[in-house]
Amino acid sequence: MSDLLPGLTSIENFGLALGIGLLIGAERERSNSAMPSHIAGIRTFAISALAGAVAISLGGAGILSMALAMLITLIGIGHWRSSISNPGVTTELALFLTCLIGGLAVTEPTLAAFSGLGLAVLLAAKKQMHEFAQHIMSVVEWNDLVLFTAVVLILYPLTPDIFMGPWNAINPHHLVRFVVLIMVIGALGHISTRTWGGHHGLALTGFAGGFVSSTATVYAMGKLSRDMPSQTHGAVMGSVLSSVSTIIQLFLLINLILPELMVWASWPLLSGVICAIFYAGVMWLKAGPVWPVQEPLIASHLFQWKSTLTLVSLVVAVMLLSAGMNHWLGQEGLWVTSAITGLADAHAIVASMGSMVQAGQISSHQAQWPIMAALMSNMLSKSWVAWHAGTRAYCAKVILGQFLVMTCIATTLVFISV
Repeated sequence: MSDLLPGLTSIENFGLALGIGLLIGAERERSNSAMPSHIAGIRTFAISALAGAVAISLGGAGILSMALAMLITLIGIGHWRSSISNPGVTTELALFLTCLIGGLAVTEPTLAAFSGLGLAVLLAAKKQMHEFAQHIMSVVEWNDLVLFTAVVLILYPLTPDIFMGPWNAINPHHLVRFVVLIMVIGALGHISTRTWGGHHGLALTGFAGGFVSSTATVYAMGKLSRDMPSQTHGAVMGSVLSSVSTIIQLFLLINLILPELMVWASWPLLSGVICAIFYAGVMWLKAGPVWPVQEPLIASHLFQWKSTLTLVSLVVAVMLLSAGMNHWLGQEGLWVTSAITGLADAHAIVASMGSMVQAGQISSHQAQWPIMAALMSNMLSKSWVAWHAGTRAYCAKVILGQFLVMTCIATTLVFISV
């Protein structure tokens, strides 16, 4: 880690420790300016960081332990004197950690620099973090977050990283990783909708809702066009922007699961995004003033667990079907599987292709076209959902938008393949 900042002398190490202490102390001085009394300000934090650096330079961990013990005593006295007017312990903990970071600046200056910056940012973001925890995230969403953390920290590391099942089609570790990625992307879209959707109308609601479920967003916008025909153009705009979310998710998954395909996939996917945004912009102009969304168009859960379990089942089925079709019919079988799978989900095929590539059953080149076939068939399925859910005008405009996006992607694919 220290190689990132080569050639640091002792003076420079001490300067880094002093800078970290001043940065954190300045933040605490500003944050506690309204308090009648607080135990530490800019000078105290600077001294604490220097004390850690001096202790490490003089005698290593032994003297640092003595310095920390003395600091804890002083912190305890200071907290006892100021606890009535300032009962929190954030400043006390930050002062203790600043001393440790000061010592770290002598041995691992890069790590110390990032730690000091991270601590300063964490302290400065108090208002935003409290606002997020108390007003943006609901109790249901926090419970979902706890379960998600258990999946990431417990289930994912313990899942075996081996290929198993018929034709060695399934790797449980890769499967869980795919589900985690989908959940993260969906959660970010959900939080964006809760935070900004009501203020920026159907455009952002459609875009963010697409990260949760583009098909569900197309359906919800279609129902809106039936309930409020005057908002048809705005509903079309949201539906088309949900397809942008689908393409972005596909881009991210390809980058993480099949990074060797990024050069090939980037231009077609980018052309589809640009076309969809342009078409949505036309709908924006026709829609007139943006209509504020009063109710969320997606459920209040951070993760749609039922949809996630359905997706897991779909991915497993696609992995088995793809491996079987490849075994029996070769490359042509993958095309058929991809087209069928894409009707339900455009992303499951990425996990299946990635699993087969890593198992050595197909090459990365053979995985290219099945992924695009799944994306195309998914756009066709969304056109059917639009016809089923919305008015004729909504359906016609959504189908036109999907057709233009598919045409841009297909044209770019042909161009780069020549």
